[in-house]
Amino acid sequence: LYFIAPRSGWYLSMGAQYNNEFMSTSVVLAQHLRMDPYKDIMVDITARFQFDQASVVEVGVDPRVAEWDHVQQQQVWLQKEILRHPVTIKFPPRPAFRVALLKAILGLLEDIGARISSQPAATSTAEGDDAVLPWDEEGVVADDLLDLYLSWRSEESSSSSRGEALGKDEDSRFYTSYALAPSASTDFVSFSVTSHFVNVGFALWPSSFVLVDLLATLLGTNPGEGSNSLDELHRHLSLPSDRPPTIVELGAGVGLTPVILDKVAGNPPRCFVTDYQPAILENCAENCARNDTPCTLIKAETDPGVVRTCANGLAMLDWMETTEKYDTLRTIAPDI
Repeated sequence: LYFIAPRSGWYLSMGAQYNNEFMSTSVVLAQHLRMDPYKDIMVDITARFQFDQASVVEVGVDPRVAEWDHVQQQQVWLQKEILRHPVTIKFPPRPAFRVALLKAILGLLEDIGARISSQPAATSTAEGDDAVLPWDEEGVVADDLLDLYLSWRSEESSSSSRGEALGKDEDSRFYTSYALAPSASTDFVSFSVTSHFVNVGFALWPSSFVLVDLLATLLGTNPGEGSNSLDELHRHLSLPSDRPPTIVELGAGVGLTPVILDKVAGNPPRCFVTDYQPAILENCAENCARNDTPCTLIKAETDPGVVRTCANGLAMLDWMETTEKYDTLRTIAPDI
């Protein structure tokens, strides 16, 4: 997942390069929402908090106070743009992940505070050595950041308690979100997921990203425009030229395929995602609705005309049941 370089460029990848002085806010937010390893995120956040006291040249300004001000400003940025961002609030990542990240941030701030307070003043002030410095009264960590940590800790404990009572790894659902490339029709997509150990159908797997990247790349090129392998795939599939292709996915997962292709494909295909577990299809429907991706629940009694004309569909399909399988596929008539 973390080292795939998407050929279609549908999401904001970890390998993006920046020209500005600090790491792009949108990229740090993207790392947080998709739950990249928190140690990787801390590299970017640590760079944001760095301050060179030697750069303070204004007469009468204590470099320690200047750094303290800088740290306060960065905490405001961190909360507004990352930790309390509207997408984070609406679609929060896993509680344990948020707690681990914020704990690392608090540790960074405490180290900065200890270093600042242990340094002697570089310049004389009007108050002399008896001056009350801001970190003596307030500390370095902002109160609202500490309150957020305590709130997340409480949430994590409640989630773990519910999971233990049910004999599961974790009862509560959480979200993983992805920042899409600027060419997409929306900034973020979010999916309700859970641990792999609870139900594999509610998890996002690396192969899902490989699949949707291949499809996005395939549908974004015409025969003769892409690589040799893509041209071969075009010839093998014989995709229709007069309408969007119809795709059937066996094993719906969380609905990544229809949602991503709806946002990034210039001419979105018709996607039918199938599974034999009703709960998984229900979660898929919720994720499609959450991301404003049109999707119709296909049942045995659904009019075939609806199946032929709907934008996307969800269908029960047990691939061990031969008759049901072929009846469903015959009605959908997929190209892929």
